[in-house]
Order: sequence, then structure tokens, then C-alpha cells
Amino acid sequence: MLKKITCISVILLLVLTVSCKKDDNKIRLGILPVIDTLPLIVADAEGLFKEAGLDVELIVFNSALEKEAALTGGSIDA
Repeated sequence: MLKKITCISVILLLVLTVSCKKDDNKIRLGILPVIDTLPLIVADAEGLFKEAGLDVELIVFNSALEKEAALTGGSIDA
């Protein structure tokens, strides 16, 4: 049950992010190498984003400071 709720939440977040995009349909997500991002990594590896019609790119950052700088600079979407 928790797995379904997590997947639905992630997909909802991605759909909302897509609706805010201008031209590019690719969603660039900045993630840190922590256990909390495991559902995103597994969903990407198993092709769940593609099945849902989403073009998602996961970009791994080694620190929160790097990730926030990329978000502020516009090189990642979320």
C-alpha cells in the first residue's frame, strides 16, 4: 500500500512539474545519493516513467549545496 502511495505521489509531482515547463518535455530531477531517493532510481531503472509517458532524467549530486545551486540556476527542474 505504501509503495502505491509513493508511486502515485511521485507521478503527481512529475505531472505538475511537466505542466509548468515551457517547451522541453524532459523533466530533470536532482537527487542526492541517499536511501530516500531509492524509489526514483528503481522507477527509472524499471522504466515506470516511460510507461507513464514521462521523460525523466535523474541527475545525482554529491551535496545539497550543489543541488540547490543547480535548481537556482535552472539546470534542473526539481
